[in-house]
Amino acid sequence: MLSSIYGRLRRAELDVLAAGLGVVLALALFPLRFLSSQIFIVTLPIILGVGCLLYLAAARGRGTTEGLPTLAPSLVRLISAGVFLGLAGMVVLAVIQGERSVLFMDLGGVVGTLLLGQILLAPDSELRPSVFLAEIIVYSFVVRFAALYTAPGYIGIDIWSHTTFVQMILQADSLSAISEVKYYASPLFHLLTAASTHLLGLSLRNALYLSVGVVMPLVPLLVYGTARLLVPLRWALTAGALYAMGDQVIRWGIHLIPTSLGLLFFLACLYCLVRITHASERWRDFGLLVLFSTAVILTHQVSSFIMLVVLFAGFAAQVLLRFDFFTEDPDPLSFSSGGSNPVNLAGLVGFNLGSSCSPGR
Repeated sequence: MLSSIYGRLRRAELDVLAAGLGVVLALALFPLRFLSSQIFIVTLPIILGVGCLLYLAAARGRGTTEGLPTLAPSLVRLISAGVFLGLAGMVVLAVIQGERSVLFMDLGGVVGTLLLGQILLAPDSELRPSVFLAEIIVYSFVVRFAALYTAPGYIGIDIWSHTTFVQMILQADSLSAISEVKYYASPLFHLLTAASTHLLGLSLRNALYLSVGVVMPLVPLLVYGTARLLVPLRWALTAGALYAMGDQVIRWGIHLIPTSLGLLFFLACLYCLVRITHASERWRDFGLLVLFSTAVILTHQVSSFIMLVVLFAGFAAQVLLRFDFFTEDPDPLSFSSGGSNPVNLAGLVGFNLGSSCSPGR
């Protein structure tokens, strides 16, 4: 009996098996929502269950769909012009009205819908990554900077505390000014803002916006790059667009705190992790992974813990796949398809574990 179960596991696809386990886990966690009103406990089982069920449905129907309808090439180009025109209109509205008005939000929703629909319905010959990525990045900048520069002060609450820490560092000209604060062990956000204030010769607010604030709208490029290694071009562009429009993503793009920078470095780590599992001989990518994981540790404790969990999961999956536990015929887009000798993640897991657990954290 055990040999039969083991044989089935070997023939099973890793992604389908994980989705099935996700459904079971969601069902097990669902009753907890009646015992607590905590947002993650209430929403996580539903999101996990629905996501895994959709994946199982898509995997079952793989190859049986005729695909989405497509737009005429001339219409796709016209929509591109309309998207840029709509973005220009959003800038004009923000400048004239001095706020993100209801009209601004409505126009942003129309432009986002056109952008996403264009990516999904464009024929393959009209899938121009440079044009679509430009639309996504400009959309990200307009939405975020319209919020940053129409608000009289900072947006959010925690940012006031963090800018106070930066001011203390600037006044003392030393990191010792926050030695009694927990961010003394993770000071990268505050040091970056302080350095930008000195180098750019600007106020603290403008220096923050033109350093961390400028980088945040570019993060969809990391999402696109990671997805491009795993899925076809259309769906990679869709992932980048959906990320740029996500409410929580926009929140961390306008409420600029260490969480924002931690999210950036986490996605950079994820991109490098996927790259090294597809191209094992590229030690440059492994070096970048070490660099970005160190940056996460020096920026945000929660992001560091999440990164550690991801690296440990990646290492566990690498071990299972190396021993050919799940399948004898791996999918061409599988987690370790790119190289014959994947980079061992054990050292990086140990490095991050030791750094995260060091004194002061």
